[in-house]
Amino acid sequence: MAGTEVDVADEVGPLPEVAEASPQRVKPAFGVLNLPGHRHKAPGADQPTSDTASNIFRMAVKDGSEFIDEANFTDLFELTLTAIKTDRGMSGTQKLMHTTAKELFRMADKDGSGFIDEAEFVRLHAIMVEEAQKQIERQMEAKQIAIDERKQNKFFKKIICLFFLLLIVQSGVNGGLTAGIVNLAKDTVIDGSGYLYVKGSNQIVMTASAEMTIDDSSGRMTTKSGHAVQVGESVSSQALDSRLPDTVWEKLKYIEFSSTSGGYMHLTVQATVRKPRYKTALFNSVVIMYSAIGWVELDGPIVTFHESMAGAFSEAGFQVVEKENRRRLNGPFQLIGLFNSIPEFEHWSAEYDAGPPQMPLTFHAQFDYMYGCQWGDENLCVEFGVPLLHSEEINGMNYATVPAMAWSDHATGRARIRLYDMPNLPGWEYDQVTSQLFGSSFKDVAQTWTATGERYWCRTEESSSLRFDAGFDPINWVASYLGTTTAVTDQNGQAAAHFRARHRTSEHVTIDFYTTIPPEDGSNSTQVIPLRIVSRLFGGTDADGNPLPERMVGVHFNNFTAMASVDDDVFSWGLTTNWTNYTACATTLALTNRGPENGRKYALSPEAAPARFSPTSKIHGEGSVFSQFYMSPDSSELHHRLTAEPTLTGAQLANTSSADFDFSLVEAAALASGRLSQTAYDEHHARPPPSPPKSPPASPSPQKPSPQPPMPPRPPRPP
Repeated sequence: MAGTEVDVADEVGPLPEVAEASPQRVKPAFGVLNLPGHRHKAPGADQPTSDTASNIFRMAVKDGSEFIDEANFTDLFELTLTAIKTDRGMSGTQKLMHTTAKELFRMADKDGSGFIDEAEFVRLHAIMVEEAQKQIERQMEAKQIAIDERKQNKFFKKIICLFFLLLIVQSGVNGGLTAGIVNLAKDTVIDGSGYLYVKGSNQIVMTASAEMTIDDSSGRMTTKSGHAVQVGESVSSQALDSRLPDTVWEKLKYIEFSSTSGGYMHLTVQATVRKPRYKTALFNSVVIMYSAIGWVELDGPIVTFHESMAGAFSEAGFQVVEKENRRRLNGPFQLIGLFNSIPEFEHWSAEYDAGPPQMPLTFHAQFDYMYGCQWGDENLCVEFGVPLLHSEEINGMNYATVPAMAWSDHATGRARIRLYDMPNLPGWEYDQVTSQLFGSSFKDVAQTWTATGERYWCRTEESSSLRFDAGFDPINWVASYLGTTTAVTDQNGQAAAHFRARHRTSEHVTIDFYTTIPPEDGSNSTQVIPLRIVSRLFGGTDADGNPLPERMVGVHFNNFTAMASVDDDVFSWGLTTNWTNYTACATTLALTNRGPENGRKYALSPEAAPARFSPTSKIHGEGSVFSQFYMSPDSSELHHRLTAEPTLTGAQLANTSSADFDFSLVEAAALASGRLSQTAYDEHHARPPPSPPKSPPASPSPQKPSPQPPMPPRPPRPP
């Protein structure tokens, strides 16, 4: 290092002896030593020779002098080191580079004159070359050692991989040998059918029991002690549903039921039958399981019991199907209420919100009652002379239609139905309104002659036809969502959602609901609007025990408007006081009302004198469409007098006499129009004549008829 005394002989070894140069001295003739940068390497040699050192010295002494001073020696020293490094291409001069030029100069300047000659420089150059060569040899040796170690590592890795591969091969060979030995040792084989054979033959393997024997003569299996062997049967439980595949019914042997009253029933199934019922079943077919004491019918999850042994099911607490058809769900309020009372629908589309679909309960609607004309082999529309104007064909079936309107206010529990333009009863309207005095279990009823606005046959009846619940128990009904159908419910070809409902313990009624498809905007997504409701009434027997044919009754909605509330005037009949037969029919009470019927308080007023007109003129709602002529209002004197003179009032009718009423003309007109058949005419006249009517009572003073709710025009009929 600069400023430090270093004995170079200790670092690079003793200086070799060289010939002493001439004592001639060289004066310093330059301040900067400019040497060429090319390499100085003796031809055919691996290191600089003394000639190379002499050449370097002469290049540094350009003035011909044979000496170089300490100042110019520094540049010469750097030139020498550069020549050695360039010639060897390595860093073998590391130790010399840490020795200063001054230290080397003093070592070479033995006489201390401050100058060195060529001989002294050659000696110094030899020392530097020798040291560089040693350093190069040491680096080459270290490099060779590293190369040898890498070769050894690669060799050992190859040895390890070879051993691992040999291990895998050995494992495979051992496994194959083991499988071969086991297979050679087997004396049985299994064929494709699963049978176990003796190897090399067609003989089935036989087994013997050490605990049991089979008697050759009787074939019985016994234990060693001679007792018969007992076996148990393996069975599994399965919830019953008609949608189960037929493979399940093939294996069905027993069915078990428990009733809510504690009864229990275990039946051996003798036969199982699947019957297609596309029009009435929830899922297009039913499954019937027959036993010795009766049969059980499945429609989806619905179970109905039929007894062939009296009391076998019913006495155990199971409700059997009704012998007669008592379920008549004709009113739109009942049908809508039934739809809303069903807690869930099978297969209801998951794309809508959770929960069953619902219909609005506060609304105004215009609709048609529909009664199927075909009843077994009979065409009721022809038999009872339904006019063509009130006959309609829908989906290949003919219906008699009765136009109607309905109002409903669910918050107040009030409803109203009005029939108008009824078959064979032109000019009449028939209203039913929730009773003002007795509530939803009763209804106020009257029929109105539209030409004068006077009401006749005012009464209050006990009835649930205007109630939504109608006594329905939701657990007794189940429904299925049958998807969508197109152009079955309205004239615009609108797609409709199709639902079907069945009673759990009755096989006599199936109800099909066709509604709008709920919107997908998230608001009221489960609310549907009714388009058509069809009730199929089937099964049951008549009074003589004969089976009754199927009947079709329905409601077709022409317009349905959901409302927040309904005006009170719709339910008031235009009266300022409570409804009674006296307040509602004051001008006609003596003509048509005989007072309380059957001792009940329905009339809600003192008995009037005997009626001027017989009860035959009383309209019984939509049920009058298929009524026998002689029992219908269109055969009554009241109807024909008003038809002949539409403006007759109750007071004027009271002054007329039945003596000038020629009923034979009415019969002749009915025969000519087809309303009355010749057979019915002959049967009627073969009976004894009826008693003559009593004298009419005095007529009360006429009163101005009460106003009615406005009657909108009838909507156009769908094609």
